[in-house]
Amino acid sequence: MTVYYWMAVSLYIMASTFLFTAAILTGDGEFWLRFMMGLVMFPLMFRVVYGVVTRVNQAILKS
Repeated sequence: MTVYYWMAVSLYIMASTFLFTAAILTGDGEFWLRFMMGLVMFPLMFRVVYGVVTRVNQAILKS
């Protein structure tokens, strides 16, 4: 699980860097809005899903 977590974090940082570069080069306002929403929503959704999967795995291992 830890490997998946750090792989997702590194891909998130890399994708954010590429999208930030694209946002600067295009200068499109709608792209900036989607970029900022993705920047905020992905970590929130990832933490929720990661927490649920971790709890399910812990429950399976206890039984």
